[in-house]
Amino acid sequence: MLKRKRFLYRGARPRRKPLSGKQVFVLSFFLFLLLNLMSLMIVDRAIKPILMSMSRTEIKEITTDIISQTIRNSVSNVDLDDIIVIRENEENSARTYSFNQSAYNRIVADVSDEISEKLGEKTNQLDKDMKTSVTYKIPLGSILGSSVLSSYGPKIPVETYLVSDVSPEIKTRLTSSGINNTFLELYIHLKVNIEVVIPALKDQQTIDTNIKLGDLFIPGDVPQYYGGGKGDGGMPIIIENSKSD
Repeated sequence: MLKRKRFLYRGARPRRKPLSGKQVFVLSFFLFLLLNLMSLMIVDRAIKPILMSMSRTEIKEITTDIISQTIRNSVSNVDLDDIIVIRENEENSARTYSFNQSAYNRIVADVSDEISEKLGEKTNQLDKDMKTSVTYKIPLGSILGSSVLSSYGPKIPVETYLVSDVSPEIKTRLTSSGINNTFLELYIHLKVNIEVVIPALKDQQTIDTNIKLGDLFIPGDVPQYYGGGKGDGGMPIIIENSKSD
């Protein structure tokens, strides 16, 4: 005789109770925190290249303006004859030049001190703190790269810091002019190192510029023969010295 298999009846699983109001609040709170942290990470990655680009452009304009104004003020009363010493050479009647070292050192020191002071004034413009320079307020839409919302959204304030290292130097450039004549140009070469520091990011840039001080015309003796120096094989010109009666 066949035995019938017994089937055990299992009742339906009990339904889970709905979340209480407290549990919903806690879950929503942690989800809100997670989304905000992810948003902050995205914003942080997006803001760095924009911020550094703005900082470099702004500080370059500030530094260039400071250098131009400082040179105009410091060199306005400088006499080039006080800087350049021209010496006569009796053997070949050629003229040589050199710097007046005391005048050279004075001008370089004045320019360096003045530029450093001006840069210091720029860094103190907010709250007289040497660590503070410029505050940028960038719209959130611009940070996220949205062309439609580029000028909308909350503005995020970001501070930058300015550090200056000034190294001025006087340089010359010689140009031949006519027969044995020399055109001497004087420049102040300035090398300014700027460091932009923002939270968790910094960058350094070097600004090189030449500011003209002035120029001098140094005449030379006219030779007895002058062939033009072009190598055309023409007859040289005989130049006689004028004699007074």
